[in-house]
Amino acid sequence: MPLWGIRLFPFRKEIAVIDDPEIPSVGVIPLDAQMACWRVWAPKARRVELVLGAGESARRLLMESEPRGYFAVRAPLPEPGRRY
Repeated sequence: MPLWGIRLFPFRKEIAVIDDPEIPSVGVIPLDAQMACWRVWAPKARRVELVLGAGESARRLLMESEPRGYFAVRAPLPEPGRRY
């Protein structure tokens, strides 16, 4: 051990995990075979839209504000490969 009681090796990174039941899941969360809850964390945003598809055929859905900076909307589950 070095002089000052600080061990330099072996270097080991601890992985921090937030285990807080108040923090909701984010991403595309399936609700049933056809619908999902789409949720993002955007604490500085005043408005968030989910854009399904691309170009002129894109569909825009306004996401509702939730506590602690989250936004969510219920919409159909995406098909594999769909852009959003």
